[in-house]
Amino acid sequence: MGCGASSPAGAASSSSGAAAIPPPPPGSDAAVLAQMRQQSPALAKAWPASADPGKWQGVTMKGGAKVTALNLSGVPLKTLPAATAALKNLEILELRGCGLAAVPADVWRLPKLGRVDLKENALAAIPPEVEGAKALRVLDMRGNKIATSSKKLQIALEDKKVKLEVDANVAFA
Repeated sequence: MGCGASSPAGAASSSSGAAAIPPPPPGSDAAVLAQMRQQSPALAKAWPASADPGKWQGVTMKGGAKVTALNLSGVPLKTLPAATAALKNLEILELRGCGLAAVPADVWRLPKLGRVDLKENALAAIPPEVEGAKALRVLDMRGNKIATSSKKLQIALEDKKVKLEVDANVAFA
């Protein structure tokens, strides 16, 4: 389920005479990905500027235009770029082992976001904004630093039929 590794050797270079990738149209998902790349040094390293954003590591696009899945597992993000919340067709977000201590609140408002993998990060709580995630069906938060969780939030997630995984946390009660 992991992502393919990007290879700098496969990236076009200006000395090879290869045509430069034109900038993506404003407002497109490719433009959002480019903005995410600018906001994150880790993504700038993982996603070569010389490659088409649709071919970047961990990016799945439908019809070559809409990002439906993003697997950034293992990329040392520390923080998720705020621009991620502009990917309106995002259904799957995999952020396992990225060193995250928080997820931007706007991400939980994505209308199609159904599965989020936040396993093995540094999260101390289940974000309360999760309750507003309309399409969410699976939230995996195993292996974080979650000590307690709001019973009200747990009940709300159960009522929405969200599968919440919280095993292997510090002292989940």
